[in-house]
Amino acid sequence: MGVTGDSLSEYERARLKRMERNEAMLKELGLLSFKGCGVSRARARASAPSSSARRPTRPRGGSERRRRSRRLSSSSSSPDDFVMLGGSGGGDCYVEPQPVVLAGDDSAAQRGGRGHLSRRARPRSSSRRRSPSPPPPIPPRAKKRKVAAPAVGMADCSPLTAEQKKIVRSYLPRVNVKGGYLDELEDYLTPLISQDNCRNVLRQISKLAHGEGIRYESARYGWPEGCYFKKDVIVTPLDDIVHLLREAKDCEDRWGRDHGNGWLVNHPLNKMYEFQQHLLSCGLKKKKAT
Repeated sequence: MGVTGDSLSEYERARLKRMERNEAMLKELGLLSFKGCGVSRARARASAPSSSARRPTRPRGGSERRRRSRRLSSSSSSPDDFVMLGGSGGGDCYVEPQPVVLAGDDSAAQRGGRGHLSRRARPRSSSRRRSPSPPPPIPPRAKKRKVAAPAVGMADCSPLTAEQKKIVRSYLPRVNVKGGYLDELEDYLTPLISQDNCRNVLRQISKLAHGEGIRYESARYGWPEGCYFKKDVIVTPLDDIVHLLREAKDCEDRWGRDHGNGWLVNHPLNKMYEFQQHLLSCGLKKKKAT
């Protein structure tokens, strides 16, 4: 039974006209490559009577083209790729289908494609909260601090001999006076260390040079009341500085370790030792020159 204009609704007649135009365009493009496509197929579907009877199954091994998913098809130029939308003015509008991207395929995203990635293939945002990094390892317990000896061998020049003391006195005429050598010590340290370092060394050495002694005044780690290092004893570059370093270490062992990394006594005494050895070196060079 043929399909007549009276048996079709207005919507179906408009749809058939659009399909005729689409079929003509596909023929011009050479895309109408298989049977059963076009207006004749649509007319057959429109004219087929509705029936509740079960449709006969197709025999296996037939030569007809099997239906396949567009997602798995390698060809992207089949007639089914064009979607028809009815325009408001009776015209047709063609929408290019979006490319389908399989899960795990990032090639479309790299090419700038408009396909929607699946949840698994979607790249993670950098703003997403990351798993917290593992805590840093706990550092090992600090070993018992040892006295840091200067680069010059201390044992060879301590204590000073009478001749060595004579050389030191030749450069420090006021060495036996309280604080009489601080100016020369400052002139020696200024070009060698930073201003803050020099200020701290001179402050601690000044206490030793005037016999005031040094006490650890920390509120948490401070020494007990009345505990001083070399109180009422004037310390000068003529003294055995290596022995003084050992005594300072003993004071820390008895009253509490210096948590300032040696800035209390150890570092100032090392700078005084360097000053002492510098004077001896200058005296020996002067003696050889004469």
